[in-house]
Amino acid sequence: MNPGERRSRRELRIALLTTVSAVALVILVEGDTVAQDRKTSWWLEVGGMYDFWDASESNQYYFSPGHMIKPRDGFHISGEIGAYFGDTPWYASLGGKWGKTREQSASYSYSSFITTTAAVESREEHAVIDFEVGRDVGLGILGIPEGTLKAKAGIRYTNFKGTEDGTFSGFTSGTIRNTRKFEGFGPRIGLEGSVPVRDSKFSVDFSAGGAILFGKQKTTLTNIYPTYATSIARSENKTVPNVDAFLGISFNDANYSLSAGYSVDAYFGMVDSGYTTGMNSDRIFHGPTVKLKFRFD
Repeated sequence: MNPGERRSRRELRIALLTTVSAVALVILVEGDTVAQDRKTSWWLEVGGMYDFWDASESNQYYFSPGHMIKPRDGFHISGEIGAYFGDTPWYASLGGKWGKTREQSASYSYSSFITTTAAVESREEHAVIDFEVGRDVGLGILGIPEGTLKAKAGIRYTNFKGTEDGTFSGFTSGTIRNTRKFEGFGPRIGLEGSVPVRDSKFSVDFSAGGAILFGKQKTTLTNIYPTYATSIARSENKTVPNVDAFLGISFNDANYSLSAGYSVDAYFGMVDSGYTTGMNSDRIFHGPTVKLKFRFD
């Protein structure tokens, strides 16, 4: 069996195990339904997040050592729409988010017989789509008599793109055009809950989830000279673990809630940050987050 077949079978086993675990999670809480007079039949949520974009490795944008650049801070916007299945505790939701960095600039100069210089601007974009089915369950299983807890399972799709554009000069001059991409999808499971603050309209909200994304990592690194161009292209099937979490405080009224807190969304080994050889790099998006949720009958 060749390495590609072994990797494909391993990824299939991971996908099956994750999917079975998700189904087991939802079945496990079947008997712990929250007994509540739920007035909401569907909801709409919008949100925003300031991102501290972190990378485990800098991107190498030119073939000689020292030409490295990290992404700059940015933002995400998000949205979600969901609805319950009649009067049951089951619901379905479709959500997503999109974010980008501000441009980050870097320059490099090395002097020997001839001075070599390079300057580049880097930017990244990141999009996520989630489709999930979930169920209201009781926080009593955690020893908390009040509040709500939702268990959910579904599919996550992620699309990432990073670019570096710049110039170089020395023995000759030219331009830099680099792209780093990942696109993948896979099973996701999660929990989210809300614990009311006694005798008030406030609550402590939390969520946590995990996914396994199966996709392709593509990297194209190009130097364009006056009369020709050189290019390095790599493509590799990747399995990317992903975890996310949120912790915040909400103000809840009859038809809406406003939340403020801190979010983390981490993708491990998602980006090829190397140049002549591949180098897997994490992307961890985290920062202060606000959400506004409208509830409808």
